[in-house]
Amino acid sequence: MDLLLYGWQVVQQAVLEVFPASIRHVPPGTRVCAAWSEQLGVNLYPGTVVKSKFIHY
Repeated sequence: MDLLLYGWQVVQQAVLEVFPASIRHVPPGTRVCAAWSEQLGVNLYPGTVVKSKFIHY
């Protein structure tokens, strides 16, 4: 039996959506994915958190 999924279904099952309570929960080096749309999987941009001189951890 073959299982066919739409692209958004793959993303929905593969991406864990987390909303950190504080910037301390996302230390430098953490891999993240930003979404620029209300619909999950439409525009996802991967990145890595870097240390900022403007934010005190």
